[in-house]
Amino acid sequence: MKRILFILFSMSLFSSVNAQNKENKFRSREVIVQKGDTIFRATILTGDLVGKPSGGKIYFYYSKGVINSNIGDYGGKLLNGEFKAFLNNKLIESGHFSNGCKTGIWESWYSNGKYKRIYSWKNGKLDGKYTYYNEDGSLAARGYYKNDKLHPDLLKLESDTIAKSPVKEKVKSEKNVKKENLTQISEKK
Repeated sequence: MKRILFILFSMSLFSSVNAQNKENKFRSREVIVQKGDTIFRATILTGDLVGKPSGGKIYFYYSKGVINSNIGDYGGKLLNGEFKAFLNNKLIESGHFSNGCKTGIWESWYSNGKYKRIYSWKNGKLDGKYTYYNEDGSLAARGYYKNDKLHPDLLKLESDTIAKSPVKEKVKSEKNVKKENLTQISEKK
């Protein structure tokens, strides 16, 4: 009797685990969208986003055969999972979506197959390292974003040398000018 109860109990556990796997499997599906010579392959959620959309994030969604994006809200089925874009059957962009927002490392390529850019997203905002390349594959610029803002220490490549962007130097020089003006005013008194 104990054996039969054990077998029935084991079967019920297995069937509930199996039902959860089926439920997760049908929670998303792949869509293919063509726009001109470009083909987009994406995974979308078949259900709705749990929770409320966030105001500052860019949401990508699928609606009526088209992939769209909005800031702060969406009007279709959210992209969720792998995303790839092809131009004339060549991969030109690859990345991942989580609940409609870009996340992780995104890469794009020129039509000649060389990198165009590599950049990081976190919760729908640019966040982390990025690198831009020229069409010949040489490095054009690199730096990083934090919470969708470009860090002032942008590194631009000019010929074979790396030059820091003058953004930070301008801030320093403005502070120095204010200090010099204050010094001159106090000396006149």
